[in-house]
Amino acid sequence: MPPLVTVPAGYNAVVITAPPEVSAATIAHIQALAEEIGLPRQKGHRVLVASQVEFCDSSAVAAMMRIMNGAHEMNYEFAICNPSPIVRRYLEIYGTAAMLSRHILYANEKGFYETDLMPFVPPYVPALEGRWDIYTNGKVKSLVPTPQGVRAIPPVDLNQYAIPTVREVVRQSGKSRILSRVPRTHEGIVVVRRFKFAPEEAAPKLDVLHKLLDWYKGKGFDFRGIFLWQNEANHGEFSEVLSFRDRAHYDAFKTLLKVDTSWKDLNAKLGNVQPEIHMQF
Repeated sequence: MPPLVTVPAGYNAVVITAPPEVSAATIAHIQALAEEIGLPRQKGHRVLVASQVEFCDSSAVAAMMRIMNGAHEMNYEFAICNPSPIVRRYLEIYGTAAMLSRHILYANEKGFYETDLMPFVPPYVPALEGRWDIYTNGKVKSLVPTPQGVRAIPPVDLNQYAIPTVREVVRQSGKSRILSRVPRTHEGIVVVRRFKFAPEEAAPKLDVLHKLLDWYKGKGFDFRGIFLWQNEANHGEFSEVLSFRDRAHYDAFKTLLKVDTSWKDLNAKLGNVQPEIHMQF
């Protein structure tokens, strides 16, 4: 039987369980909600549970640093718990992984954290929408940020914590270790653009698409895969399919497109087609 979890009587902390997406598209709203209820001024340590994150960008790293600096200004500590692969990748890209190394915590095989940063770190209780748990002298209230505002929910039951089931090898402080994680995350990002042209336009548009893909390949970018599909039943329907390792890899490609804009002349001949972003499992 798993051990029962007891919160120390004097424990003060804000524990943020991040949702699957933490990006520029979501962070501004979340920060506004947090400010509205005074969360940044709440006394206590700051714990960011990042194991659920599947999409993030550079704004997520900036948000982490703001949370850490805010905690330190109030003489409290900060921890990132079980960061998912994409979170770790962004920390490495922006050079913050080394600076934050002592603040990055990994759960042991029983789901608990061992650290001298703070007297207690709550185990991970899944919350797909994300969740804010505010501990005051050992008592907790839980909130969920939503597009409509902050919603109060029953206090988190730490005895419903998730026993890790997925094992992943990571390196920390120069040593290899086994990281036990619960969420099963995707293994790549696939970006699809679908084009529909009149049958008489099929041949010239296909030629343009081939030239555009040749432009991509000519830049030497390390796609996981790059494909051009044509509908067998309707030759005017095409799909451009680009496969990436993760969101950071895709963001690097978008940066390339911003730096060298010569592709736009070809793309303009294809119309304004918005990409579909899919997770690959």
